[in-house]
Amino acid sequence: MIHEGKAEMNDKIRPMPLWLSVTLFGIPCLLEILVMYRIMPWLDGRGLHPMLNYAVFSFPMILLFAAAFIGLRLEGRKISWPEIRERFRLNKMNRGDWVWSLGLTIFFIVSYVSMVPLANLLYEYTPSPDVLDKVLGNEKHFAGFELAGNWWLLGVFFAGYFFNIAGEELWWRGYIFPRQILQHGRWAWIVQGLLWTLFHVFFLYDIALILPGALGLSYVCQRRRSTWPGIIAHGALNALAMIRLVKGVIG
Repeated sequence: MIHEGKAEMNDKIRPMPLWLSVTLFGIPCLLEILVMYRIMPWLDGRGLHPMLNYAVFSFPMILLFAAAFIGLRLEGRKISWPEIRERFRLNKMNRGDWVWSLGLTIFFIVSYVSMVPLANLLYEYTPSPDVLDKVLGNEKHFAGFELAGNWWLLGVFFAGYFFNIAGEELWWRGYIFPRQILQHGRWAWIVQGLLWTLFHVFFLYDIALILPGALGLSYVCQRRRSTWPGIIAHGALNALAMIRLVKGVIG
């Protein structure tokens, strides 16, 4: 059972009505669509190097990272670790948190892989933009460079990876989720999980891939009153892409 209510929340946090939740998930989604389907192809057509377009690709996540701290400041908090830790629910994990996080990570990855056949069917009707293949590369290339022997490309990938995980988790689970909990109580994890899934509508096939994991992630984060399980599970799933890069660098 999930038990978390107003008495357990800091009095600086205000409930977030559903319309505002939809807005704060919807605007980043529209920005992602604009970046990937309009801006990146336009820049690529004008000769922008894929490495620079990778920075453009990462830009919406950088904005989410910044938005989380802007939200913190708008609540009258200082940008200090004690304030960040409290507001974004980043307190030290106990053994139970680690057990739940491990279980969530396994569930997230297994559910994601199990949904691949359905996602492949959806991909036939809604393929991702061609420019992403050029920017994200394949087994031998990344961001316009050959992978073989170029270990520094892992650092480039990690920069985007960091803002992807930190941006999404601090914004969705750190800043927004506690406010949703005040508004929706024990059912907030369903609101959070569904909205995070729909945020990925820019890749329709991605909705099938992440829906089970998104709901599981939101449930665990609410039950454990912590953002760490989301960071760990989401980070582990997205880190799988690094395996391809390492193989390519090794050759």
